[in-house]
Amino acid sequence: MAGAIGRITAAAAAAYNENQVSLINLNFDFTLLKLEAPKEFGGLGSIMSLKRKTNAESGAFHRTARKLGALFEGTLPEIQELTKAYGIRASEIAQSDKVKTKHARATELFQNQIGADSTSIWAAATSGDAAVSVHLLACMLARVFSGTVATSIWVEIVAGQKLHIDEKQKTANFASAYDAAIMAKQHLAMMNMLDAAKISVNSETNTYRSVITAWIDALRAMSCLVSGTPQRVQNGAILLALSAWHLYPDLDLVGPANLQVRQHDPLISNLGVLTVGLENSALPHDPVTWSLPLAYMRYYGEPKLITGFAGHSNSRVSIDQFAYVIMGSIFSAWESAGFIKEIRSAVTILRRLSSFLKAAWTQGGDVKSHESQSPQGYHHLASTSWLGQVLVAIDRYEESDDEIERSTAMKLVSLGRRHPNFLCSQLSHPAPLFGLSNYKHALRLMTDSERRVSFLRQLAFSIGLDPSRYVIRYKNVVQDRAMDEYATIQPITQAPGHPEGFIKRKDIPPKKNIRWLSISGVNRDPSNKQRKPSTFVGLTFCAGDPKSACIMTVGANATAEFHRVAGTPKPKVKDQQEQLGACMGYRTTEMLLNKDYLTRLKLAGWFSNSDLAVSLARSGSAKYVSSLMASASATEIYKLLPGATISTTVVSQSIDKALWVPDEAKEMMLPYRHRLSKAQTFACIAMLDTGTFNFDPRGLNNVFAISSGNSIYIAGPLLCDPYEVGDRFEVRHIAGNIGRPGLCLLVPPPNPKIRKLQPGTWNQLNYAPFDGKQENSFSQTSIHLSFTAYELPLQTEVTDQHIIDRPARFIETLVSVYDGKNWVADLDIMSALQSNLVPRFVCNESIMGSLAADCHKSFIEVFGDAHAMVSIDNWDEFLEQSESSDKVVRAHENWLARLAFTVTAVQQDRPLILLPADICWTCLSRKMDAVSQLRPVMIL
Repeated sequence: MAGAIGRITAAAAAAYNENQVSLINLNFDFTLLKLEAPKEFGGLGSIMSLKRKTNAESGAFHRTARKLGALFEGTLPEIQELTKAYGIRASEIAQSDKVKTKHARATELFQNQIGADSTSIWAAATSGDAAVSVHLLACMLARVFSGTVATSIWVEIVAGQKLHIDEKQKTANFASAYDAAIMAKQHLAMMNMLDAAKISVNSETNTYRSVITAWIDALRAMSCLVSGTPQRVQNGAILLALSAWHLYPDLDLVGPANLQVRQHDPLISNLGVLTVGLENSALPHDPVTWSLPLAYMRYYGEPKLITGFAGHSNSRVSIDQFAYVIMGSIFSAWESAGFIKEIRSAVTILRRLSSFLKAAWTQGGDVKSHESQSPQGYHHLASTSWLGQVLVAIDRYEESDDEIERSTAMKLVSLGRRHPNFLCSQLSHPAPLFGLSNYKHALRLMTDSERRVSFLRQLAFSIGLDPSRYVIRYKNVVQDRAMDEYATIQPITQAPGHPEGFIKRKDIPPKKNIRWLSISGVNRDPSNKQRKPSTFVGLTFCAGDPKSACIMTVGANATAEFHRVAGTPKPKVKDQQEQLGACMGYRTTEMLLNKDYLTRLKLAGWFSNSDLAVSLARSGSAKYVSSLMASASATEIYKLLPGATISTTVVSQSIDKALWVPDEAKEMMLPYRHRLSKAQTFACIAMLDTGTFNFDPRGLNNVFAISSGNSIYIAGPLLCDPYEVGDRFEVRHIAGNIGRPGLCLLVPPPNPKIRKLQPGTWNQLNYAPFDGKQENSFSQTSIHLSFTAYELPLQTEVTDQHIIDRPARFIETLVSVYDGKNWVADLDIMSALQSNLVPRFVCNESIMGSLAADCHKSFIEVFGDAHAMVSIDNWDEFLEQSESSDKVVRAHENWLARLAFTVTAVQQDRPLILLPADICWTCLSRKMDAVSQLRPVMIL
């Protein structure tokens, strides 16, 4: 299940959207009445904010719902039972824990935007069954198409009803409101079935007829299922409705292997069974599809044919599930290289690598001795490291006993396999298994020449090399010099003589493996009787690493044997042969991990430090490593965004080309992931959340929040006490929406305004002497969001510049401070906190330890009674900027008020000191003496 709330992008619209006006200006002369919502929708209505509910019952949402309902009422079937079932399901999802925000501070700041935006559902429920039917169609369109496409479809089907637009007053866009996200629950079994169905919604080529036919078919079939009448799938409309409306009948799947799926949905009668015919799933990449020619998508030109999909290729997944997509893209290169033939083999060898690396950190004392090389220990195996994200996913898959979860994981792996360039071009992928199958890397990770020779002998034996035609050359250190030595690949009964310039080592017993070492590397031994040396003829590199150990062919005619080692069908050029022969096959790599050829700690250190990243980068795989590090950075971001999901349509792009990925040349030395700025983090989220937008972070420096679908992503500092340093680039997630369609990037206005002190407020200026008591005088202070009329549609490289509706825009947003009902100021929080004007007071004891022995005195002991400090207990006292005394804002343990005062002071260019919860009065006294000329305002 991808998440408890799904987006409904029925019609995203831009700031100046002609389609909005044409869609909603329907000329009907009838009274707009509010109907009582069916009781089944009661749970939904009970959790709606007053602002959203008012809009749904009497605002533009309600008026448009009534109009659209009346427009299509005579065309649609009766759906009373379906309406009841949908109302119950929508209420269940809206009240579930998964859509409730657990961030209390976000509730204070985003009180009007937080929570699932069910305005459109409630507007439909209070406008009659026909309006509910309109809402259900919007769900279907949003399940398959983007907001821009869905808007065009709405305009076209309205035009198809031959209505004239006559209304002069603009009202809000009903269809676009669906993009603010309705309730959804992604059922994994249903998604798997959609992938296997391989069926189109219908074959109509006229958009109006296609949509109306699919709409009616879905309403009738679902109404029958809810009432207990079995149905058989005739087209994809009913399957699309199942995934969009979150109603799950029992399924009879008929195909190569018949299967019954009992979903036990209490809202569907036991007799309401849906029979689905499945085609052969040998190529599982044709889910339910819907193709429509759209005439109202662009200002000019022929209708544009758009095809939408319903299935895992167009769904939302968690960050843990996203790792399976990454894994699939990695596997695609392994398949192309001939390393694996089936996914099971890749899973097995990755699982082995994971166990191998974990064992390296469970060897007691060895771990301690290795900490100097990798002090973070297991961090290279964490889910937020470039390697660990894949290994953790493998372990999660292998340890799961949930068949649906495992099936979904393999579907996502297949999705990644079908997009081999999702990470980067396959030309930039290293040798399989992250380069470990490269002979050079593997042999250099062995600690001594004996292991290298043993490994190469096993390799030669496994592929059946002739011991009379091949020898092993390896480096051996003799008298501090690395000398070439040679060894047989298998035991032989007679030595082939001494190669010229070499003598036989005495420590090798006869009639076994024989080695030769360089005469120049040892003292001549008179007892070693040498015969006339023979000569190795035409030694040619065969396989391995020429700088550490390799197999050499004896004799000029080595082509056939080289074929067997390299595994290449047409090696005609020697250089090409050597390049292709640089990598092991699957069985050899498996042998490498299953036997003690590699030193665990050395391998773990190679993976956990920057050694591997640098090595791969130098061998032409810098983009591959950088892309994996970028996906690890995304994992780290999303781990802090509970409930946030990722659009699987992002696989159509390439992470390597994402503008938010830092320059790998600057960041490659980081062993785990990229370090992203706030702007890069928001650009990353925009791409993964929508699956489309590739924003340049340089244009997002002022963005402090993003609203997309049913999610609001907020810069962390907006939800923190200003004294909390933390990670200023951290982003938080809440379920909610600002009520605008598409992707909205919230930016502050230039030069935010601050209320000027009025002459009539003199009676509010008390300035009571500060007595050292830490109190909160600002319980009525609050911060609210509102929007100006300024919106700037964004052009991206993936957006047709001639389309009518812009799916992304900047929204100028006011973050306003209120004292009760009275406006005080508008804030640019991020700019203020990123400035150098927010000094945080720190006690010397925390810095100097025992040297600060006088840091525990009380306020009276330090300042006595004769001090000039006064309390600020209301906003007027703060706005009146007299410098006659030291001022203390008493907002103790009120993070929101402290944030408001801090930002306002920065915007006024006033010096300030942020005080911690536990104040050292002694150190504060010294600090005040040091800055006495500035008279900073102290925020308690």
